[in-house]
Amino acid sequence: MIDPKKFIIGTAQFGTDYGITNFYGKTKISEIKKIIKEADRNNIYFYDTAPVYGNAEKILGRFSKKINVITKLKNINEKRINLKNIELIKKNFYKSLKNLNLKKIYALLIHSTKDITKDNSELLVSLLKDLKKKGVVKKIGVSIYEKKDFDNTLKVFKPDLIQIPISIADQRLLYKNFIKKIKKMNIEIHARSIFLQGILISNKNKLPIKIKKKFNNYLVNFNKKLKKEKIA
Repeated sequence: MIDPKKFIIGTAQFGTDYGITNFYGKTKISEIKKIIKEADRNNIYFYDTAPVYGNAEKILGRFSKKINVITKLKNINEKRINLKNIELIKKNFYKSLKNLNLKKIYALLIHSTKDITKDNSELLVSLLKDLKKKGVVKKIGVSIYEKKDFDNTLKVFKPDLIQIPISIADQRLLYKNFIKKIKKMNIEIHARSIFLQGILISNKNKLPIKIKKKFNNYLVNFNKKLKKEKIA
């Protein structure tokens, strides 16, 4: 049996119309309550969220009491990071804590690795380390898309945790022992987009035309494989 601690519930649809295969908009409050109740029943307490996910943080804080939260920083629009940016980020972080109804969270991530490559990025890292030192954040890290994002991060700091896109259909980061390298560095890895925003578990005939054209052959073979293995 898989350890429930290995599961993390994404909350983008709790507060936004997120997802290529999302035909219904934001998840209804009644459904969110059911999701959280079922998660609690199965000892699943990890949730991934962000301030940019609408009111997802407030909803979590309202309906779930025993949770471990991974949240993210808002992207910095300026090309150069300054003290004003840092103060705003700090203010927004404590606002997130208030919304979540928590005194501390499991992890705080830099949402965009572009912020890592900006001038004065050490100010951003210093803030993360300070929040960790104060005990309001257990782990600090970054959400990446490509190997170069990780390499750029290491030039500035060693993260405790990274989020990476990975699924049976997206294995771009499973090459040249990249994962093994991260594990050897004692960095925690969180997989995201494991269903490609729902593409892998959707009826291919209901997918948007552009997506259907791009993934049609893959989905046909994928579903044949599932039937052969008696998974679906």
